Amino acid sequence: MSLKLGSNGPVVGAWQSAMVKRFASYAKGADGGPLKVDAYFGRDDLAVHQEWQRRTHRPVTVVVSDDELALLGVIAKPKVLPIMF
Repeated sequence: MSLKLGSNGPVVGAWQSAMVKRFASYAKGADGGPLKVDAYFGRDDLAVHQEWQRRTHRPVTVVVSDDELALLGVIAKPKVLPIMF
């Protein structure tokens, strides 16, 4: 489910919406306007994601991980089942 350049679909759109709503000061496209919510993960999206990673002291990567999607409330955090012996 992680996002990378070229990803598309409803999860990308939800991530874009979350970024624009929560981080409007830097969720910008290359033209300086707001990040487009078009359900396509492109270079502007990657730049915004990497800025979010820097500001939250996370390792800067080229992928929005499932953990990061969960932290942002885009997907539900997977439940960890206890190991039964």
